[in-house]
Amino acid sequence: MREMGCFPTSILVNIRGEAKFREEASLGWRSIGRLDVGEERFWLIDGQHRIEALKRAIERNSDFERYPIILSILRQPARFDELMLFYIVNRRQKSVPTDLAYRHLQRMLWEKGTSWLTDLEGSRGVRLGLASEAVDYLNSEPRSPFYRRIRMVGQESDEKTIVSDKPFIASVAEILREKAFSGLPVRELADALIDFWKTM
Repeated sequence: MREMGCFPTSILVNIRGEAKFREEASLGWRSIGRLDVGEERFWLIDGQHRIEALKRAIERNSDFERYPIILSILRQPARFDELMLFYIVNRRQKSVPTDLAYRHLQRMLWEKGTSWLTDLEGSRGVRLGLASEAVDYLNSEPRSPFYRRIRMVGQESDEKTIVSDKPFIASVAEILREKAFSGLPVRELADALIDFWKTM
C-alpha cells in the first residue's frame, strides 16, 4: 500500500477493464508491442494541463498531432483507485497546490474509514477529511451564519459567498486538534461552532 509501488512521473492514465499486450520485439529489459484495450477507454488521472496544452498546440499547428506522449498505464478496476492516485501525485507536488486534495481526503474517509486514512496520511489527513464534512454541513445548514456563503471547489465566485472552502477546512481542522473535540461526531462539532458564532 505504501505509494502502491509506483512513481508516476509521466501522464498517468487508467484502464478500468481488461487489456491485452502483444509483444512484437524484446529489447531485454523492455518490450515493444501493441496494447489492445478493446472497448475500454483511458481515464486520465494526472497530466490534464499537459493534455490541454497539447490540444491548443494542435489547433495552431497540426504537426503536433503526432507528438509522442509518455504514459504510465494502470489497470485498476475502481474509480476510487484513480482518485487516490490523483491525490498521492498532487499531494507530493508541493509547488502545485490543489483545492481538490481535501475533498479527496473526505472521500477516502467515507470509503475506507479512519484507520485506513491514518495509515496513508496520518492524523492530519483524518482531521482534514472530517473538517471537509463539517464545512459542508455549515454551508448547507440554515441555522449557520455561513449558510450558502462558502464557495466550494469549482464554484464561481458571487456576491453571496464570502470565503472559499479550502481555508475554512484548514481552520476547522485546527480546531479538531483540541483533545476536547476528539471523537465528537462531525455534526455535533459543527452545531457547537454555530452556537458559538451566534452568541458573539
